[in-house]
Amino acid sequence: MEAKIRKNEAILARAQRISHLGSWEMEFLNPADFEECEMHWSDEMYRILGYGPGEIPVARATLYKAVHPQTVPPYQMPSPEPPRTQAVPAGIFHYPT
Repeated sequence: MEAKIRKNEAILARAQRISHLGSWEMEFLNPADFEECEMHWSDEMYRILGYGPGEIPVARATLYKAVHPQTVPPYQMPSPEPPRTQAVPAGIFHYPT
């Protein structure tokens, strides 16, 4: 099973590299506190933002600076209601080269 997962991850990474699509995921560690979350970027997401994979710490601020202000996800701001789940669906970004 582990080998199949690693193979699928490699296929996804290759597809993202070829299509120049990056993805990110935000995981809330405490549903009552929006600020307490971890964000994960694909290697291609780093490349789209102009960095090598793992070159800089993953940060929402870095991601939000790279997109038009009107497209910044509405959940960047704290909400009066906590998220319903522990994870926010991943975002996908594509920038033509």
